[in-house]
Amino acid sequence: MSRTPAATYLEPILGRFHEAYPDIILDVTIDEAVTDIVEAGYDVGIRLGEFLEADLVAVKLGGEQRQLAVASPDYITRHGQPETPADLLHHHCINWRQQAAPAATSGSS
Repeated sequence: MSRTPAATYLEPILGRFHEAYPDIILDVTIDEAVTDIVEAGYDVGIRLGEFLEADLVAVKLGGEQRQLAVASPDYITRHGQPETPADLLHHHCINWRQQAAPAATSGSS
């Protein structure tokens, strides 16, 4: 799972889960890469909806989450306010890119 779902859904219940099920050992991986959870051997994954593979069985954990483009009032004064997503191409943006999982390497030459 990535950091946002970990902080939102997992961290608040970890203590209570451990108290209720002390013999269960959780191995949690927090990673921003989009990993094939089945191929990687995970039993469960938590993802934001736009990163789900079509063949996964999913259960909704929470409400809708959105990503927003934001700017300081000073930036808007100096550079103008974008009106459409396409306008962002002409602005100075800090971009976020979703990492892909590393490609599997083959053992043959």
